[in-house]
Amino acid sequence: MGAAVPAAAQAFGTVEGSVNRAGDRAWALSGVTVRVRGTSITTTTRANGSFTLQRVPVGTQVVEFRQVGYAAVDLQVTVAGGQSVTANAIMDATPIELGDVVVEGASKAPERIVEAPAAVAVVEARVLKSSTITAQPGLAIGTMPSVDAVQSGINDWNINTRGFNSSLNRRILVLQDGRDLAIAFLGSQEWNALSLPLEDISSIDMVRGPGSALYGANAFNGVLAISMACWPSLRQRPVRSPVPSSP
Repeated sequence: MGAAVPAAAQAFGTVEGSVNRAGDRAWALSGVTVRVRGTSITTTTRANGSFTLQRVPVGTQVVEFRQVGYAAVDLQVTVAGGQSVTANAIMDATPIELGDVVVEGASKAPERIVEAPAAVAVVEARVLKSSTITAQPGLAIGTMPSVDAVQSGINDWNINTRGFNSSLNRRILVLQDGRDLAIAFLGSQEWNALSLPLEDISSIDMVRGPGSALYGANAFNGVLAISMACWPSLRQRPVRSPVPSSP
């Protein structure tokens, strides 16, 4: 007789598989972000395109595959307790034009993302739309590259970058249309005290890296700029082209 599986282990399963490029199944894609929707369970594919997601809750789950330059893929799987399920994804190459993406968090002014003097990530509109039902901005922000988003309560999150995440080290400056949302006494953002309908958000930019020279000491891990659709935003102003120098 085999050893009995503990009841706690039966509440979780494993999702594994591989990711390949459409049109050439032998072309394995590495570095693809694989995430279980609605959770913080995420990983990236290895050099051979394989991945493993552990401690996935049992039941029907949606596994998201995201990679720059490829169309997003969502696969639905049924996870059984103490067992492994396979999810193989095929991703289509999709050209993107970064010149059409406008950000404003890097320089306090609207500019094309390819001209921003910092590493900036943008939450895509489809991600905001899919996260609307949760009413949790942290779920959408956690899809950004190099961002560590850990849920510490029903509506509370610890969001940071550069590997400095903890409950007492929230040094990401959070701005809503240029207004600092941090609690003045603590100098940190308490997400459970923020009433922010995702339906009213037009965009979210994350400047990944020190921003203290422009924003002050509370931005030495980055700046999270939230633009609301119901308020005038810098994005509504035209992006000016550089003035050519006189000969």
